[in-house]
Amino acid sequence: MYKGKGSIDDYLLFGYDTGASLITNAFYSPSRFYKGEPTTNLAPISLADWGTEGSAQRIATDATYRGQPTFNCRTTVGESYRGIDKTISGLRTAAGSSGTVTMSCFIRNNNTTAYSCYAYIGHDFSSTRTIAANSDWQQIQWTVNQSSMNNDYVEFRPYTNNADTYLEMTMPQVEVNKGHATQHTTGTRSTSDSLTDIKRNKTIDLTNAGYNSNAQPYFNGTSNYINVTNYTHHQSTAGTIEAVVKLDTISGNRYIFGAGGTSTYGASRALRVNSGNWGIVTYGSGTEDWSTGVAASTTVWQHVAFGWSGTGVYFYINGVRTSTTRTGLVKPLGTILRVGMPPWSVSSASHGEIPILRHYSTLLTEAEMKLNFEQIRQRFGI
Repeated sequence: MYKGKGSIDDYLLFGYDTGASLITNAFYSPSRFYKGEPTTNLAPISLADWGTEGSAQRIATDATYRGQPTFNCRTTVGESYRGIDKTISGLRTAAGSSGTVTMSCFIRNNNTTAYSCYAYIGHDFSSTRTIAANSDWQQIQWTVNQSSMNNDYVEFRPYTNNADTYLEMTMPQVEVNKGHATQHTTGTRSTSDSLTDIKRNKTIDLTNAGYNSNAQPYFNGTSNYINVTNYTHHQSTAGTIEAVVKLDTISGNRYIFGAGGTSTYGASRALRVNSGNWGIVTYGSGTEDWSTGVAASTTVWQHVAFGWSGTGVYFYINGVRTSTTRTGLVKPLGTILRVGMPPWSVSSASHGEIPILRHYSTLLTEAEMKLNFEQIRQRFGI
């Protein structure tokens, strides 16, 4: 959760925050509650357990970065190959004949000259990565098709062409069938421990989640969703659910979340985009299907919320309460919260990003919602 001065934490029942931001790249910085895309790191986690080819060097610095030891590294002088190497038995088998292998590490250049880092993943390929002079830590990566690999041998090749000049490296990672590097892990990160409930009461299941090239959750508009079971918070007589979204498609019927059961139009609460406008749905006895008249966007981030109480059902956009519907309320049944798709359907799916979702136990006032919006507006450039 992105916390700041004036946040409304006392009422929070459930939430997640992937740490995505327009300011800092969460690809490099796993957040407190999002460890990263599920994956397995097949490589030895410390470069101390890798080998050196020829007269390449790997010298411990006695320093750490994010808790992992760092090393000053270079290839054999005069050669852009013969670097820091490892054979990972079964690597090609793990990827499968139509799969991919991605190798990554964190690297920084403390020198006044830019240098290059090359790679070998089962074969030689065009792999130049330029590390700018005086640059801070960054994750660099390479991906190859398994079909192009001749063996299970991999190698980092930090090239300075100077016996006394090094690039500092740490956190090697080798993954299969990702197509991009994910946030570093020292072992396996499962679909149930990648994203944590801010209140640490519910298990968030990412089995059906998709991901973008920054290893952030992404909804493809057809099959991706985030699931939470044993969920009953939505059955209360008052509450607010807010989300931060950036949609790539707003045509048709696109659910941001649905809370309820799996039966068709079972008693549930939901927020959606319908034909380009934001809408609120409460299904069941006394069903309401309500368009707010507020346009969704495919060009900017939006902070949206759906609140309810005995006084009505409300919609908020970027901290402002814009509409109120009639007071006939449905008490939802079912015990599923599904983000990116309603629990009663495998269609009507979101297409885009939903990095923040929070559920509160009360109908937040417009002033309270404004505080929440102010917390995130700079982060997402709203």
